[in-house]
Amino acid sequence: MIDDSDVFSVIVDHDNPAVVFASACSGIYKSETGGNSFTKIQGIPFTARRTRVLKQDPTNENVVYAGTTEGLWKTTDLGKQWKRVSSPEVVVNDVMVDPRDSNHVLLATDRSGVMASTDALRTGPLPTTATRIAMFRPCWPITKMPIRSTSRCERPRVRRRVLFP
Repeated sequence: MIDDSDVFSVIVDHDNPAVVFASACSGIYKSETGGNSFTKIQGIPFTARRTRVLKQDPTNENVVYAGTTEGLWKTTDLGKQWKRVSSPEVVVNDVMVDPRDSNHVLLATDRSGVMASTDALRTGPLPTTATRIAMFRPCWPITKMPIRSTSRCERPRVRRRVLFP
């Protein structure tokens, strides 16, 4: 059972849908029963337990990232052991792993903007290894920006703006 009413993120293992992770104020929880029961994951210090986002590597189901109020954490064994891969001062709001090359990881942060890694955060903690976001192209086209849409079903009008040369 999850000991919290505030759940921020839920992910389902893309290879095994019985494995589900959920993040809450009180920590990260894992289910191996498709969400019928959860156990709290150990290994992330209590102070970093406000986990805002969970993301699984699209090419390696054993790798999961946890964006917390005290940095980014990473597991390479589906949650058995966790390692902080950023400075504890980095507050992570979102994580994007490039599905074409999972070495490319983007972080949306409080007060630190967008941070990028081109080596899946293996060379050391961010921000010391952070690179500019333009170091790699994202896997989706970011050449159009919506101006206005009157309906959710209506395709928004766009103007062209090149964000990545």
